[in-house]
Parts: sequence; C-alpha cells; structure tokens
Amino acid sequence: MAPELRRIIERAMAPEAKDRYATAHAMRVELETFLAGRGQLADFGIRTTELFAKEERELRQRIDAHLANAAGATELLRLEGNWGPSSGSGPSGGESVSSVSSAVSSMGTPAPPTPGSLTQMSSLGGAGALATPVSVVATPAKSGGMVLAIAGVAVALLVVAGVAGVYLMRGGSKVGANDAPVSPSSVPAGPTSGVPTAPPAASATTAHVVIRVSPANAQIFVDSASVGQNPFEANYPRSTDKHTIRAVAPGHAPKVEEMAFGSSEVSISLSLDRLGGGGMAYVPPPTRSAGASATSAAPAPTSTPMDIDPRGGKPPKRDIDPHDPYGGK
Repeated sequence: MAPELRRIIERAMAPEAKDRYATAHAMRVELETFLAGRGQLADFGIRTTELFAKEERELRQRIDAHLANAAGATELLRLEGNWGPSSGSGPSGGESVSSVSSAVSSMGTPAPPTPGSLTQMSSLGGAGALATPVSVVATPAKSGGMVLAIAGVAVALLVVAGVAGVYLMRGGSKVGANDAPVSPSSVPAGPTSGVPTAPPAASATTAHVVIRVSPANAQIFVDSASVGQNPFEANYPRSTDKHTIRAVAPGHAPKVEEMAFGSSEVSISLSLDRLGGGGMAYVPPPTRSAGASATSAAPAPTSTPMDIDPRGGKPPKRDIDPHDPYGGK
C-alpha cells in the first residue's frame, strides 16, 4: 500500500475526533489528489493498446491491401467547343455521344487515382474554350473492405468506451471540490394538502367560507376531512347541499353543525364548552382526505358525558350516543 494512501486511511479511522477529517468532503479531496497522481488512465491506455496490438496490425494490413487493389477512377474526355445556349452551331447530340464513347473506349485501363484528382477545373486552349469539371467513374468498393473498416471503427469505439467508463467510475477530476451548495429554490416542494386553498376572491360560482372556532387549538373537520388550521378560510362550489362542520378540542365538548354554502360569503363561528370536573378529553375520529366521499355525521350530545350531580344521586338517564368516534357507523 502506498504511504500516502495509508496516511489518509489512518487519519480517517483515528480514535480521537480531533485527529480525524472535519468533513467527508475533506477526505474525498485528499483521495482525489492521491488518485490524480497515480496515472491510472495512462496505464489503462497502455494495457488496452498492448491487448489489441495484434488485431490492429492485421486490420491495418488488410485495409492497405484493399486500398492498393482498389480500381482507379476513369476520366471522361473533355469536349472542346463553345456550345453554350447562345451558340447557333455545334455537333448534334448523336455526334457528341459517339465521340465520348469512342474516347472512353480508347483510354484503356485507368491508373489508380491520386489525391486531388477526383474533381478539378481546367481551362482549355483557345479564347473560346469552356472550362468544364472532370467527371470521375469509380468502381464500387469490395464488400470485404467495408466489413474490415466497420470492424476497425468498432474496435476504436470499444477502446474509447473503456477509457470513458474508468473515468466516470472515478467520478471525474476533483468534482467534489467545486460542488455548489443547493439553493432553497431547487429543493422540490413537499406534497400539497388535499384541503381546498383560499383564492384571493370568490367568483360567481363559488362560496367564500370562513370558519372560526374557540379555543384556538380546536381542530376543524369539513365533511369528515381535517382542514388543519383554525381559523379556516377557503372557497367551495356554491350549492344548496349541506356540509357537516365538526369542531373538537381537548377538554371541551365537541360541536357539529350543518350548513349549505349557497351564498358568496359564508361565516361560521363556534365556541366549544369546557367539560366539567372529572371530564375526559374528546378523542377526534380518524381523518381522511378531502377527496373521499363525506358522510353526514350525527350531532354530538350537547351535555357532558360526566354530568353527575355533585350533591349526590343518580345521573340522569340518557340515550346511548349513536356516533362512533373511531369512524364506524
């Protein structure tokens, strides 16, 4: 193990906190500095070149042999004469075709092409000579050469991909040293509540509903859905259907009211009565999302569950509470 790497490991595993790295980022910077001087990418390139040296030599020999055997281009005969559109004289179409055919047949086997001879422009002798490009007729390449060329490209891509993979696994050169802190605006927002939000103003088809409950720590339920705030303010679709508003608070008797949101402004104020001595706090039913179908709950009893005459005697006879505080029917 390299001494520098041993020093980094021993410092990271030091028993005393003051002897260790202050942050993980500081340890990463030292590791990146150590790895940058090891020359691992260069070593990988050398090993890869040695591994594919034989294939590279064979491929190069085949490509050179194919290029040497490739047929050259055939230059067509330059046709002299000023045969522009304004010229009234010149050979006919049949004569020009026959002259070109005879010239091509008399040229024999063409020589291999040289760089720069595929396309050229030259001026012909005489004042009225027309400069024409040289047309080239090339024989199609052999299919075996194309396969070898594709194989060479594939080998080169394989080498490049291997080097890039090693670089990416190392995380790049000192990437962590320039990491910018995440701005608060880039943090995704949390899940929104299912309770309707309060727009600036109610429209002609909505009702602006305001619910206030005393005490301030009371919980408000609209159609069995907890609104999560007190006072509560939101817009609902205007209709004559009645909605159930329930308010509960520790140490207070719950209250339930039904009201239709039929006007543009609906204001509801509830004041919960404090329970008497020995009373028990009301346990609210389990909440559910506002999108679930709401069922109308029966009004809770207005009297306290422990309303016993302090002078003694039997408690008054009461009917059993039909409401199940745990969500049953």
